[in-house]
Amino acid sequence: MSELSFKTFCIEFYSKHIQKPGPEVYELFRTSGLLDMLETDYEDLHGMGMEALMQFFDEYLAKELKEIQLSAFPIIEHNLVRATVTPEIVRLISKYYKISENEALQRFYQSKTAENYADEDTGLYGQSALHIVGLFIMEQDGNIDESRLQYDNKLKHKEDVYMNNGISYETFKEIERKFGNHASWAIWSKPQSGNWSSKENIGDLSVFDNKQVLKELNPNVVFLSICRSREYEVTTKPPAWLNFHDGRSIGQDYKLRYALHGTPFWGSYITNLVVTEICEHGSHSTFNDACYQSLMNELQELPAKDPLVIIALGTSVYQFLTKQRIFSRILLDFPGCRIFKLTHYSSFINPEKYADEARLLAHTVFCGD
Repeated sequence: MSELSFKTFCIEFYSKHIQKPGPEVYELFRTSGLLDMLETDYEDLHGMGMEALMQFFDEYLAKELKEIQLSAFPIIEHNLVRATVTPEIVRLISKYYKISENEALQRFYQSKTAENYADEDTGLYGQSALHIVGLFIMEQDGNIDESRLQYDNKLKHKEDVYMNNGISYETFKEIERKFGNHASWAIWSKPQSGNWSSKENIGDLSVFDNKQVLKELNPNVVFLSICRSREYEVTTKPPAWLNFHDGRSIGQDYKLRYALHGTPFWGSYITNLVVTEICEHGSHSTFNDACYQSLMNELQELPAKDPLVIIALGTSVYQFLTKQRIFSRILLDFPGCRIFKLTHYSSFINPEKYADEARLLAHTVFCGD
């Protein structure tokens, strides 16, 4: 772990520890001298475990903490995501302004952008480093000099994949006609209470009636599950796009909505490896060449640009796709295709942990780390 990553790790994890936003913790570290100590004593400190570090910080800041009103309610949740993304934000700022990483770190944490980034309600924790840096530069200068924003072509292409959203109404209806009985999109109606971790409105498909939603669809990223949910067994004449929008009380689709909301994954295409059956999560005995060919035929219908990104939901789907003979065929059909794995949302996993996993994956896919 670099010194920069260690500093942001300490800031963001202590942020959750005392439930104060990252910018406030940065100032606490800076004014107390702890920030300098993280650099001078890096060799000794970075080998400590997290619990030991938090205890050390508590003791070091005992006087300052007495003057701080600590929150009794959890307001800081996605610290792991910010701890991972912030170093790249700082490096890009450092390159853009030709300043040291320490100065870039200070300028970022003392900005309005960092304040908004730390605010859970903005959803910015799910955005890429480039997106956050763009907001920072606009705050500082009012415009962005693209020639100074230094990132490699591979990284820029990943950002372009995210930005190249939207499909035509005609294409949308054609995909619906052919695949709407088992596939869908990572778009869900907003919960009535505004609580995205709830199950409210999960099964509300009226979101697809608004043509404005077409601008949010991203066929360049495909989430791949196993098969249709058992909701199809109890629904008479199921409507298009029902899959992955299970509104039953036993449904787990709400975790996928919560995890993808506020990330570049929102609007992605979601489909199944097995399209002819309804089966339980974990049942994959029917994974075969016919499944592969059906999937390839379906993906060829999407108006996606290379390279296609496939997110396998669960280990069984990931293992099938990454078999040498299967993966080599995928690359023939989709040159440059990249395959990643995300835990299946029906697994026994806390929604918050699942959301953190998805947002870290988003950072890997779209920011190159």
